[in-house]
Amino acid sequence: MRSVFHDRHDRLAYLTARAVARRLREDPSLVAEGRAWLERFVAPDPHQAKALLAWRRVLDLPAEAIADLLEMDSTEAQWLRETRPVFCIFSPAEMVALIKAASIRPPPPPRSPSP
Repeated sequence: MRSVFHDRHDRLAYLTARAVARRLREDPSLVAEGRAWLERFVAPDPHQAKALLAWRRVLDLPAEAIADLLEMDSTEAQWLRETRPVFCIFSPAEMVALIKAASIRPPPPPRSPSP
């Protein structure tokens, strides 16, 4: 699990991707929703060719593997999170909870005692 974020937006994107990953594990049929969204909204745009090709390969994987990729702490996984298709829609209450969770700052590390 990732623990260092550039900013609140980066943390929100990661938390949202984790929520999507949970839903994919619960309902693997959501992969078809992501594929349909990709073909409808990404395929027609030639500027998104790289993302289209990458996500077409990813969507051929089992839902569990896709979920694992979304949660990985790597440059590739971050790019996939930034370009991911829409697999599901979150309710307003779910989005508020994600935004609140992204706003919580981890406590600072303990300070060493002064001599």
